[in-house]
Amino acid sequence: MCSSDLVDAEVFVAFWDWLSAQRSAAAAAGRSVRIYCWSQQAESGALLRGAAAAADLLGRPEARAEVAELLASDQWVDLLEEFRTQLITGLGNGLKVVAGLAGFSWRDSDPNGEDSMAWYATAVGDGDPVAVAAARARLLAYNEDDVRATAAVRAWMRGLPSARTASVHH
Repeated sequence: MCSSDLVDAEVFVAFWDWLSAQRSAAAAAGRSVRIYCWSQQAESGALLRGAAAAADLLGRPEARAEVAELLASDQWVDLLEEFRTQLITGLGNGLKVVAGLAGFSWRDSDPNGEDSMAWYATAVGDGDPVAVAAARARLLAYNEDDVRATAAVRAWMRGLPSARTASVHH
């Protein structure tokens, strides 16, 4: 086991406990919950890996089944799949492209997933505290912007006329 495996497990547990509390509170209030991601293939893989790490390293064997249940539910929404079934832009379906159409831009001058993996490796594995702090700050801002971009795309798509509405007005 390397230290980053334990960090991944701890981060997953903190996130999962927070998300579970949000879902429980919504259910208790009679409200529905939808969790939107851009590309469920990437996000569900990360959740499943986190659940496995939490089960193996932190004694949370229920995590695997809980994540699988969420991923199979209607609470889990792949916004990329919704986009692909509703819109054709001719520009690609990546979050950076689609969020740009929705008017969103990242704070980072060159945002991309490949670099974010390098920032993560530095944030969890570098011995230099200055490098760790810089990589951590850049990664957190990048990930926050990914979440905000997904929300911007969702809001943008909700504001677009539906096919039924568009046909009525034309």
